[in-house]
Amino acid sequence: MAAKAKAIADSAQAELDLALPALDAALSSLKNLTRNDIVEVKSLRNPPQGVKTVMEACCIMFQIAPKMVADPNKVHKHSKKIHPLLRSNLFVYF
Repeated sequence: MAAKAKAIADSAQAELDLALPALDAALSSLKNLTRNDIVEVKSLRNPPQGVKTVMEACCIMFQIAPKMVADPNKVHKHSKKIHPLLRSNLFVYF
């Protein structure tokens, strides 16, 4: 039983060791963001896919569901729009 627990702990530590550098890089990048960066993203009518993906990740982290709105570029299609509450939560950090 102890060997099994040690194997699980070692596996978890190995995964943590892989994830920590990515976390450190993300935190470092976050510290470099300015209020103007957020304002610029907020003003984009159709942000690049990378921006949409990051904002969806923020919605997940803040547990806020993105609002579905009609996509003006595609008939009978909907797209996710950044929830206004998420925008206000992001401004807390700047």
